[in-house]
Amino acid sequence: MARLSGRPAIELLGGLLRVALVENVGAFLSLGERLPEPVRFIVFVVLVGVGLLAASVWLLRGAGSRPFAQSVGVALILGGGLGNLIDRLSRGRVVDFLQLRTGALHTGVFNLGDFAIVAGVLIWARARRRIEPKEEKS
Repeated sequence: MARLSGRPAIELLGGLLRVALVENVGAFLSLGERLPEPVRFIVFVVLVGVGLLAASVWLLRGAGSRPFAQSVGVALILGGGLGNLIDRLSRGRVVDFLQLRTGALHTGVFNLGDFAIVAGVLIWARARRRIEPKEEKS
């Protein structure tokens, strides 16, 4: 963080990846940043913490009885969520620093925890979709 603080953004891969420091008191893409601080604490620390604890229990209790991809997806969600929670508890905000850009399309600024959460949700959802029985037409 110290290397990026007060410096202009760094563009890599022909401008596809932009590295710039942004401190985010909200959630992914700054959602909830305008909420009062006590509400943000309840939502982004207490509720997220409870969700991470529940996901940990789910992961540990069923390890080996579910498809590996589901466990990988939940582990990525846990890792990203825990990283962001630690940031929020230690700094009062999450440090974001990555942005993808191509032409007129730009993502919001995010961090590796956010990337892990999104990747985990996609992996988990795809694994769930593969094991759900398809309805038969009669």
